[in-house]
Amino acid sequence: MASRGIYYLTSQYQWNNDELLNCIDDITLHDMETFIRTLFARFYVDSLMYGNITENQAIEYMTNFQRKFHEKHLFRPLFPSMWFIRRHLMLPNGCNFAYTMLNDGYRTNAIHVYLQCFHETLENNALINLFVQLIQESCYNQLRTKEQLGYIVRSGVHNKQGVYGVEIILQSNSEPEYLNQRIEIFLDSIRDYFQQMSNDEFEKQRDAFIIKSLEISKRMEDQGNIFWLEITSHEFCFDRPQLLGEILRKFERKDLIQFYDHYISPRSPHRRKLMVFVRPSPLASSLNDEIPEIKINEKATTTHIPEIQWIENTLLWKSELACYPVAQPYEKINVSFREYG
Repeated sequence: MASRGIYYLTSQYQWNNDELLNCIDDITLHDMETFIRTLFARFYVDSLMYGNITENQAIEYMTNFQRKFHEKHLFRPLFPSMWFIRRHLMLPNGCNFAYTMLNDGYRTNAIHVYLQCFHETLENNALINLFVQLIQESCYNQLRTKEQLGYIVRSGVHNKQGVYGVEIILQSNSEPEYLNQRIEIFLDSIRDYFQQMSNDEFEKQRDAFIIKSLEISKRMEDQGNIFWLEITSHEFCFDRPQLLGEILRKFERKDLIQFYDHYISPRSPHRRKLMVFVRPSPLASSLNDEIPEIKINEKATTTHIPEIQWIENTLLWKSELACYPVAQPYEKINVSFREYG
């Protein structure tokens, strides 16, 4: 739920569940029949044919697929200028936004912290993935094992519409404000973690990550999913793992510290942070008389905890933000337009 909230807030055009539900009662059978005809009147197709098949066979199959729609007078291909392109919103430097969502199904809290970093390049892709790989274990050990904040503790790379960031997700009985504080304290400790790491240990972990990244998928389905992601994103970087491996070998420990100081540190004036707080709704709170224990533990800390900037009106908030440019293809793909007649 919290992840859907982040996606809703950072997408130029996106509807939340409440907005969609408000439209359902007005939809009639006639509306659906009209929509089906409109849907198949103009569209474009992304396809992947992977396995024991030649290029000419793939083109023939795709041509036959489109011809079937054309024969029923259902299909005219979309011009590339008519394609719907999703854009990612750009957060301002120094921001610390938070948005609250209510959960009707469970009496627990959750927080999704998103630290927006940069637009995608192969170098940025390699750097942020290496950074997250090196902090994942310590993040889990600190927030889950030592502090026991919740059963779900996850950190990773957030990648939507070609924009990369670092995310931490927690589900807990503790209040989201408290979870945010503990996450900030953990983030504040990362610099010392990298500074205390020896160059030998860094190189060992970096090289292990490179080997893991270059592993060949054991299942055809897994490899197909990798290819499909390149197609649906229209980036077409089918040799991405090999290219990233070459870039990763060039990184040193100081590169991660510089990345941390600019994009992750609570003290950085350039950091861009967005949070979604999930709280139980009154309906969820009435499901059970037993009230879960809320862990409030005000520990002394020297970590700078930025003041939260609450998002009250999402429409107004999103209207004030610029958009990132669309991620461009790594391979030059000839986009053709074909009419059948």
